Amino acid sequence: MPDWNLSKFKSSAEILDNFGYWRENGFKLYCTVSTINTNSQGLSLKLNTDIKQLIERSEKPEIGDFVVWTLDTLHSRLREKHRETFWVEADSKIIDGKEHFLFTEVEHTKGPITSQFDILIEQGIITLDHLIKRNLKGKVFEKGPLFKIKQNGLELLFPPSENYKLV
Repeated sequence: MPDWNLSKFKSSAEILDNFGYWRENGFKLYCTVSTINTNSQGLSLKLNTDIKQLIERSEKPEIGDFVVWTLDTLHSRLREKHRETFWVEADSKIIDGKEHFLFTEVEHTKGPITSQFDILIEQGIITLDHLIKRNLKGKVFEKGPLFKIKQNGLELLFPPSENYKLV
């Protein structure tokens, strides 16, 4: 969760109001944000290790920096959420119009290396997804923001892990 006290914007609704778009009968902001490039909404991330903050910014000069996450909080949440995690791979197949999964592999990780988080953000291996929408009654829902890591980044964020082939 962003630190709304340090942020220019004070809610997900404010982010949606400034950067959302109409799609499929709804007002949404579904996008990926990274430090590597500016997305189609004009959003990017910057890491300021001097003040230990991850900052989301807009290329619109009247907005600029608008949301702040403290690295201490992000590191703490990473340790808490992924103290021990099982990452599952599956093959998907449609049978009679229904999706079926065959689980093929499990990776068991423990103890994320929080200092690596910052490096992986800088390299664009970890990105941020906004999944914000407003329903027809005007209520705003956010399923994120979600930080996601490219598959090849797991080995950089965690100490050596155990892999189990299931098939």
